[in-house]
Amino acid sequence: MKGKLQINSSTVLVLFLVVVVIGFYLAQPTFLSFSNMNNILIQAAAAAIAAVGMTFVVLLADIDLSVGSIMSLSTVVAVSLTSTGSQFDTTTSVWVVPVALLVGVLCGLANAFLINRLKLNSLIVTLGTTSVFLGAALTITQAGTLVLSGALTDLVALRVGAVNLVVLVVLVLAAAAGLFLKYRPNGRLIYAVGGDLRSAHESGLSQAKARYLGFGFLGACSAIAGLITVGQVSTIEANLGADFAFTVITAVVIGGTSLFGGRGGVLGSVLGAVLLATIGSGLNAINASPYVYDVVRGTILILAVLADPIISRVTSRRALLAARHA
Repeated sequence: MKGKLQINSSTVLVLFLVVVVIGFYLAQPTFLSFSNMNNILIQAAAAAIAAVGMTFVVLLADIDLSVGSIMSLSTVVAVSLTSTGSQFDTTTSVWVVPVALLVGVLCGLANAFLINRLKLNSLIVTLGTTSVFLGAALTITQAGTLVLSGALTDLVALRVGAVNLVVLVVLVLAAAAGLFLKYRPNGRLIYAVGGDLRSAHESGLSQAKARYLGFGFLGACSAIAGLITVGQVSTIEANLGADFAFTVITAVVIGGTSLFGGRGGVLGSVLGAVLLATIGSGLNAINASPYVYDVVRGTILILAVLADPIISRVTSRRALLAARHA
């Protein structure tokens, strides 16, 4: 039943995305051009990748507010350790990628360790680590800005045919994550722990292990998102992840992943990120006020949160009926 509901949720989201695209096309015909559609996918890439990682955490009925700070700290540390040059001409090397990933994973594991050890709500813990990670990034950069060139900017700008490399990274990562959740024991562990913690404990399943997997993976995804963002703008500053967590969580929730855990998937989260990027691009195309986007995004999030318990009740009712007829 979970798989069926997820397909339905994703289908509804695709239909809504089509309606949004058609609406903006009618208002501005150039909106539907190939170049603009490609730009939307590129703009959505960082949020989509982070949303894939956040899906693992939300499936556990947890949340991570530090995703933007991890994004900042991992890129700042990686660029500082692996690059050469001056503030206005910092040349990056290929080593920036593995170093950023390592820092991101360590930050994610630190979040999981604190949540498991302190027995505190993930919202409280990650609210605290948000300040810690951001403060560390600000200390390293001294609140300054670095202008980048070299391997990182070249990688982000790379194309495979007519498709940008970062779009392919999103597709490959999302596919791998989706297959992991569906077919691997540790993937099913995440669903089991998030869906019914008591039953998971009685079955000998480890919530702590599931958290290390979820938060560690999100840390890696946050680092990749940071590298993509920095590579796209060719600059790096400590507050580049500001407001990023809100965007990522919104993408996951409107993508159909339940805040109560145990229901959802990465496909909906990626579609949610694309929808948000499409709305942002469309509002820009029709010269709407930049503040309207925040209103629309917030409204969509509220509606998705309100719908979540309704969908959960319907899912439980269908599962009960199916059990009775089995």
